[in-house]
Amino acid sequence: MVQAVLHRLPLVQDGAEAPTELLQVGDLARAAHKTVRAIHHYEELGLLTPSARSKGRFRLYELSAVARVRWIGKLHDLGMSLAEIRVVLTGWEAAPSAPGAMAKVRRIYAEKLEETRAQVARLRDLEHELEASLIYLDTFGTAFDTSLSYRGTSCPGTAVVCEDDDCATLQDQIAVVAAPGTHFFAMHTRNSGVTPGPVSLRWQVMPAAAGTNTRITAAGSSAGSSENGYHWTQCVGATRSVSANTCTASYDTVLHVRGPAGEIACDDDTCGSLRSRITAASTSGVGLFQIVVDGYSTSSSGSYTLALTSF
Repeated sequence: MVQAVLHRLPLVQDGAEAPTELLQVGDLARAAHKTVRAIHHYEELGLLTPSARSKGRFRLYELSAVARVRWIGKLHDLGMSLAEIRVVLTGWEAAPSAPGAMAKVRRIYAEKLEETRAQVARLRDLEHELEASLIYLDTFGTAFDTSLSYRGTSCPGTAVVCEDDDCATLQDQIAVVAAPGTHFFAMHTRNSGVTPGPVSLRWQVMPAAAGTNTRITAAGSSAGSSENGYHWTQCVGATRSVSANTCTASYDTVLHVRGPAGEIACDDDTCGSLRSRITAASTSGVGLFQIVVDGYSTSSSGSYTLALTSF
């Protein structure tokens, strides 16, 4: 703890029976852990006003100014600008009663809390994108028989996932969940007697869900308790009609359906009571597609069952 020696000067006000102890600007700065320049800046902005001046014209402050300066610092740490803090202080002082003043402060804190939660949510989304991704590759359009394998983070590495002859063709498609870093895939020709020709290689990357990321192949139900994703691949020319809901979830959910071009469908509250339902979302063409069960806000959590009724 920093201890400061305060130079307290007595001031006798009109009608007062006892002196009031006041602080010089340097004492106030030390007690509030601020610089003298900051104290002067607060004065210039109308955040702080000296109570009096000494005979030598030095600014003098009441002891309550220490708490005021510390409070200004806490509001600033919350992300409020000094101009916003001035509005807060003006509203506080203009309130006709203490309960009214506290109500105004509570409203301001509630608004700042929501802003902070939104910022945290944006940072978490960025964190998820940096933490893991879904990576998709296919060789559709290549003129010869191929196979694809995922080799992890080393080359040549060992095949972790292998695909061959997908979508009733001699070509392949592969999808994996990958953490940040360098990842290796290998493509092979399946017939050593054939001279390879031009290769058609398509790839796609989308953010993975923060929780589990499960590959699905049919309609059904899945239970969970955090932001989870369910993904699948489609063949050239394929079209699906996807319907899903979280109508039995215990918290406020949001459903997203995403594809190669981005978000296809999103729903919040259609099922009633803050639950979600997506009906007949069309997923067309080749590539990787995903359903994500998310909470409406960072404070929304609980258990859910995703009912995939049409797939």
